[in-house]
Amino acid sequence: MPYAKDSYTGDSSTTDFVISFPYIEASHVVVKVDGITKTNPDDYTFTTDSQKIRFSTAPASGAIVLLVRSTSQTARLVDYQSGAILSEEILDNDSLQAFYLTQEVWDIAEEGSIAVGTTTTSAAGGNASVVNAGTSTNAILNFTIPRGPTGPTGATGAQGPTGTAAVAIGGNVDLNTYTTNGYFHQNSNANATSGSNYPVALAGMLSVQAKSNMVYQHYQTYNGGGSYQRTKYNSTWYAWDKIRDSGNDAAIASQAEAEAGTNNTKGMTPLRVKQANAVAGSVGATQLNVTGNGTTSQFLRSDGDGSFTWAVPNGVTAVTINNTTTSGTVAPVRSVSLSGSITGSTLTLTLTKTMTADGGGGE
Repeated sequence: MPYAKDSYTGDSSTTDFVISFPYIEASHVVVKVDGITKTNPDDYTFTTDSQKIRFSTAPASGAIVLLVRSTSQTARLVDYQSGAILSEEILDNDSLQAFYLTQEVWDIAEEGSIAVGTTTTSAAGGNASVVNAGTSTNAILNFTIPRGPTGPTGATGAQGPTGTAAVAIGGNVDLNTYTTNGYFHQNSNANATSGSNYPVALAGMLSVQAKSNMVYQHYQTYNGGGSYQRTKYNSTWYAWDKIRDSGNDAAIASQAEAEAGTNNTKGMTPLRVKQANAVAGSVGATQLNVTGNGTTSQFLRSDGDGSFTWAVPNGVTAVTINNTTTSGTVAPVRSVSLSGSITGSTLTLTLTKTMTADGGGGE
């Protein structure tokens, strides 16, 4: 039962409502209709009976009318003065203020709720705090508690369980049969040689991780010769792949190998790629489908069928330069020779042309 609260339901005709609780001042009575606070004297007044209020307009049918006492929480109603006469009324008002406030707190607590929200820690040396994350009637209290100083180191705990040791792999064993999680050790090169589906015939450690229809194997050789991995999906095993490291980096191709473009195992640096491209961009005898490299003064003549032949200009049987004569492959009509001599700082060149069937003469 509330100490300082009356609740009524409006019917569109009733205007007078009784205040069942005592109060010190009229301003301590709060009047609400459907949660909206009404004002005195605009919406209501006190009748000649101080325990009754009268609305200027009757609350609507079904409206909730609340009369609640709210005694001052911030200002004292009595201020004692030295030498003043203390009457019964003065003493009563002072004690009643505290008494009524206590009742009102109980009313709030009974109609609402209080719950603990979160509890967190803050830096050591700070102050504790409580924050209401709810409402005044349904409180949710979040606590912040400062940490205490670091305590002494605790005693050493018990020794944990020993880990699972690697299982030995014998001879004549197929690594395809290892499809469950674990570590498996092969301590003999001979056993690895006699077994099957090893990446290399060397002793080492096999680790297996399996999930559903997939198996992952990793093999580390004992002598640092390399690490290998492979997988199985459903019933298919895939080939071992050596994990790349400084010991198995591909060798770099030489310039000649890069230009030839036939090696398929060595690596290519940017320089080697440039050198190979330079050769690929040039045209040689092979690309032109011609035999040999020709001689001085010859040129390539198309044969009309996609091939070429080394030849000299039509009508020239030979060209002599620096006492070297080059013969052609076409029926001649004349011959030309060039000779020269040096006397002191003077260079003398002599060009000799001999005409044949066309009736020409030498020059």
